[in-house]
Amino acid sequence: MTLEVVITWPTVQPPPPQTGEYLIGLHDYQANDPLGYPYTDKPYYPRNWPSRPSVPEVRRFQNPDDKLYLTEGIEWLWAFLYKLRNPAWSLDTLKFYFRRMTTTDRAFTNKVAWNTPKEPRHSWVLNENPKARPVQLLGIVTPGGNRFRYSGRDKTITKDGQRLPCTGVWNLDYDWLTTNITKDNAEEFARTLPDWLVFTARIVHPEKIGAPVSGAPNGVFKITNFDGDFCVPLITTAGRQSVVDGFYVRENWLQSNRLNRLYSHSTKRKEVKAC
Repeated sequence: MTLEVVITWPTVQPPPPQTGEYLIGLHDYQANDPLGYPYTDKPYYPRNWPSRPSVPEVRRFQNPDDKLYLTEGIEWLWAFLYKLRNPAWSLDTLKFYFRRMTTTDRAFTNKVAWNTPKEPRHSWVLNENPKARPVQLLGIVTPGGNRFRYSGRDKTITKDGQRLPCTGVWNLDYDWLTTNITKDNAEEFARTLPDWLVFTARIVHPEKIGAPVSGAPNGVFKITNFDGDFCVPLITTAGRQSVVDGFYVRENWLQSNRLNRLYSHSTKRKEVKAC
């Protein structure tokens, strides 16, 4: 008599897809986005092609919110997002490197920093210039390599006489942050933020490092982070409000030619009136 042993394995079910739709920002060399003077007017090339100095890949939201200021809670949120990437740091070490990343020549504090010569700004984290105005939110975005959450709507924006198809993405609601985020809870809140609400600035170099590939017909070009692993949350005070995955957010807009869809729970698109 032969004993037959049958081994069965439990069925592994794939995790359910995340709800909503996600977008990845495109670098200059991946985008059909000719910039014009003083940059190249050729799409799918870095803006400083062929030989200008390395520069940030800046494209702006419709609502850049340049007039908004950091609060104590939001500045500590910046700091604790930085510490999450360097968990072994003590508070003193965090402040040492945070000082370096928030000077007047850095991506997120350019000319509005604690050490800006004409008007030094107040920093709660560094205890600098307590009677001065706080650091401003510059509102810039370098989309390439950053992930965004699609709001489900698209529209055309007229800017400088051009009609630009734009895609809605979610940013954190500034008004909610100023009311609810403090020094005491900023670290806990930082730990909860998903990648689609956190942003890294990047620099493009006129240096070709790879052959043409799908989506980059002129080749791959060198990209580096502007400020290493320092990143900040995406924030706006204008636009349609919502709560997404428990986060209080507002709708903001980026040019559609700087974004690619990643995956979707629903592919239905909604158009809204142009502005």
